[in-house]
Amino acid sequence: MNFNFYANILEGKESKGPVIGDDYFLQTEEEIKQWLNEMKIYDRKINEDLTVNVRTKVDLAHKELSKIPVKFNKIDGFFSCPSLFRRNCGDIAS
Repeated sequence: MNFNFYANILEGKESKGPVIGDDYFLQTEEEIKQWLNEMKIYDRKINEDLTVNVRTKVDLAHKELSKIPVKFNKIDGFFSCPSLFRRNCGDIAS
């Protein structure tokens, strides 16, 4: 993982962000489970390729996320993450 990038985010520094590569996403099933639990995403299945299927909604509306470190394959409900949208689309969302 790119720990300097994450440290900058935690310190509130602006970052151009990493190029999306293997270090952008969590690399083990245990890391993915932990993150999903922290985000309160419970009705899910982690696939062999480490993508995630969710049988309900993914509601990250009240989380201040700068990235989503898992790859979602299928979400049966709605997906909401306005803080990430605002952070990445601030120049066009007025």
